[in-house]
Amino acid sequence: MRRQMYAKPMTTARKSLYVCLIAGATVASQAAEYRVAVDPDVGAARVEIRLAEGESSDLFSMPAWAPGDYRIVNFGRHVRDVKFWQGADEIPLKDGRANGVNAWRASRPGDKVTYTVLAQPPGIFSENLRITATEVFWNGPAVFGWLEGHAKEAHSVRVETAPVGGVFVCPLSGVLDAKSSERTFTAKDYDSLVDSPVVFGTTISTRTFIVSGKEHVLAAFRRPASLSLTDFETTCRAIVTEAQSLIGELPYARYVFFLDVGGPGGGLEHADSARLAIPPGVRSTGVAGFLAHEFFHAFNVKRIRPKPLGPFDYTRPAITSTLWWMEGVTDYYAELLTYRAGLIDQEEFLANLGYAVDYAMNSPAAETVSAAESSRRVWEANNSSGFGGLSYYDEGKAIGFCLDLAIRWKTGGVRSLDDVVRTLYAETSGGKPGFGDGRIRDVCVQVGGSELAGMYDACVERPGPLPIRDALAAHGLFFDGRGIQRSPNASADALRLLSQFLTR
Repeated sequence: MRRQMYAKPMTTARKSLYVCLIAGATVASQAAEYRVAVDPDVGAARVEIRLAEGESSDLFSMPAWAPGDYRIVNFGRHVRDVKFWQGADEIPLKDGRANGVNAWRASRPGDKVTYTVLAQPPGIFSENLRITATEVFWNGPAVFGWLEGHAKEAHSVRVETAPVGGVFVCPLSGVLDAKSSERTFTAKDYDSLVDSPVVFGTTISTRTFIVSGKEHVLAAFRRPASLSLTDFETTCRAIVTEAQSLIGELPYARYVFFLDVGGPGGGLEHADSARLAIPPGVRSTGVAGFLAHEFFHAFNVKRIRPKPLGPFDYTRPAITSTLWWMEGVTDYYAELLTYRAGLIDQEEFLANLGYAVDYAMNSPAAETVSAAESSRRVWEANNSSGFGGLSYYDEGKAIGFCLDLAIRWKTGGVRSLDDVVRTLYAETSGGKPGFGDGRIRDVCVQVGGSELAGMYDACVERPGPLPIRDALAAHGLFFDGRGIQRSPNASADALRLLSQFLTR
């Protein structure tokens, strides 16, 4: 990710402008059926969860946090009127909320729960639930709760009623019922359901392009007329193509760029999509690094990840010391992808890396807080960017650059950080578990040699200036106190390594 009132019941079909049905797959391991009716007049969504026949639960929960935003936000704060049912009979709640603000327990198990979700202010990185007369956007954790014991089964999403002439966009695969205009979208489990944003309405513009047989959708909303989707296709296609060249595959069936034009916040990644706040009227090259950052999260965070970042526990903080890699190294690869794709030139590329090195060398916080500690304790800071004043975005970007140069230097240009990324991807993608503590360090040593162990520890585990000067010199570069410069006395070997690094 990157920064950048319930008044009355819904009474008429006209007021219920948008109605969606989230239905369990018709298999033995059927999950809950979720019915969602969104009313623009009152700014609320009414949700019904019905379990399969013979199934029951007495505990309903909402997420405490949303993956990608490392803060406790307690989505249950925006939920009202929770009721359990068995058939047509309402079941009383037992002692109100069972787990603080985000959970409710019934006095006995039931097969259905109903609740109301209020339209919510945006988070740091994304809208949560936004409802207007012509457009609806939701981020899954803000809307969908779960019944205990029923989060692992397959789900599908069926839109019962969409606005006339409107557009419905979701990364989940689906089909269209031509007779009724109903749409059905499938999700393998609750994690996938809440990781799939939805936008629908009459004001949405879309454009589709194909890379290696995979569909990529640009969905612009809120103020879509101010963007050229043809322009954005050119840049997004270049980024996707370069990322595939790096990794060797595209790990999704379909990917959606949700372009919230004039929307608040920054960007929030999902496995098969990203929601991005785009300034009105901007050219795509002006936000290429932002687009690349959020897109690369489809590989790094959503596939390459530590164990706490999937499968998720939505009830407590997912503590990891590797957010410097998840966010900062993703930012480093945003620079690499845009440079390799020809979207920025050599001088801009080196200047951008110089800004990150300047932060790592001159930030007062770097003298007292390590990248690992900034990552691990971010939940205490409640800012989703780092503990103790140290940004794991900026520090991690500089660390990625440092480790890349060190690996190239110590292997004579034979290996690079690309090899670390591909190794971690092979170990954690395709539904495999996330990596354990110390695995990034182990792979850096495996790829770059034993000297990388000390370099890694100095970069990640200990506070202090970034140990990058020797690796820069080995590439004919130096840090002048503010940025990166080329050395006039570089050796032939250094110029060769620099040429390899800068080869697109």
